[in-house]
Amino acid sequence: MFKKLFLIVLVMTATLGFAQEAEFKTINNLIYHKSMFNASESVDLLKIPFGGEASQVGGQDQDTDAMSYGVPWAFRMAEGGNVWVLDSLNRQLKLFKPDATVEKHISLEGFGKIVIDFAVAADGRMAFLNSADGFIYITDAKGEKIHSIEGFNGARAIEFDRNGELLVSHPVIQSVLRFGQNGELAEQMVGDQSLSLYSDPSGKLFGLEISDLEASLYLRTVASPAETLVIGKFPYAEKHPGVTYAGGEILGLDAAGNVYFCLVACHEEGQIYRERLYRCAPDGKVLGELDIHTIPHLAPDLPRKRVVCPDGRVMGFYPTEEHFVLCVYAIP
Repeated sequence: MFKKLFLIVLVMTATLGFAQEAEFKTINNLIYHKSMFNASESVDLLKIPFGGEASQVGGQDQDTDAMSYGVPWAFRMAEGGNVWVLDSLNRQLKLFKPDATVEKHISLEGFGKIVIDFAVAADGRMAFLNSADGFIYITDAKGEKIHSIEGFNGARAIEFDRNGELLVSHPVIQSVLRFGQNGELAEQMVGDQSLSLYSDPSGKLFGLEISDLEASLYLRTVASPAETLVIGKFPYAEKHPGVTYAGGEILGLDAAGNVYFCLVACHEEGQIYRERLYRCAPDGKVLGELDIHTIPHLAPDLPRKRVVCPDGRVMGFYPTEEHFVLCVYAIP
């Protein structure tokens, strides 16, 4: 009787273990539900060695004053496939070619101790954010200072819009600020962190509002008092018990003006049931979507973790012991 009972327990244990293994899988050190097993992996685009040389970027060994997370603060793709990387620890903004050599660099000397974000306007002007000192510096395409604006202690990120005006995400005052090309404040949009720094052709900012089982893509139509127009709703229709949207953000625009965002749905115990990239027209119509596997990193306060390339690819990053790796996803 004991042997028979023991065999039954063994069979039940094996069956339960197999069921658990079949239901979930660890991918890139994250636990995914079976519906995500065939999601897309990123493709490596550029591997830049850590170090202090001209064709390297600062990492943990260069961060002697603990001013970063051991990776560059920001990156963006330029037209033609080159990539700007904000190498704050080595005090340079570097333009890397696809072969990982540096085509151009701009000194960050004179912009304070640590620059955490940068933006590039269509006319070549650049902006650099030092949120510790509270300054934004505007330069020409060569990095020569044109003027500076103060009052940005605790600001998080910056962008130039299509009209060349500067947008600033400032969580301390719970606002997005818009500055004209003369450096004067043109608009203050008070709101929560759902409002992005990216706008439609008329200049209205996109936002992404997330509830438990539905996300809404909206446009901020009036700055004050705040008025919005919902242009798309994205429900979590599968409704697995205990699973809700856990986060999401607007990632940016491509050269055609389409807006990109991501949504993540998780079980209350942490398993990922959806991590999806979306491409939408400015009116909210879905043009493409892609479920992805991400590679985690310990850098929570970067101004952005992914950016949209002009050609519509979505670029992210991950670190290894020796390299800062930029990778891309292509939405069909």
